[in-house]
Amino acid sequence: MTKTTRQLPLAIALLFAATACNPTVVVTRLKLSPPRHDACSLWWSDASTLALTQTHTQVGSVAFGGPGADELSEFLRETLRERACAMGGEVISLGIMRSGPVTGDGSLFWVWKRK
Repeated sequence: MTKTTRQLPLAIALLFAATACNPTVVVTRLKLSPPRHDACSLWWSDASTLALTQTHTQVGSVAFGGPGADELSEFLRETLRERACAMGGEVISLGIMRSGPVTGDGSLFWVWKRK
């Protein structure tokens, strides 16, 4: 079991907990890395997690919960960029995006840095 796989249940639990109230942002760091400037550019990857692990290291995740957290709104994109840059991230990939009356809206993004 990889470190990413072990961290997934914790990230999902935090995401579910975050959807119980107003929109919330939950940041999880997996590695300490120097931050990049606030306006850094990020690459959005459609590659699988396995493909990314060949060339990148996961440095953390950013989860959103609450109404509208399953949409790529301007608030979500800007907050994701700021938090990923603060972690030293260079690449973002979608972990989970969900919407439903029972669990609420939520999304989880993985943050990566080149090895």
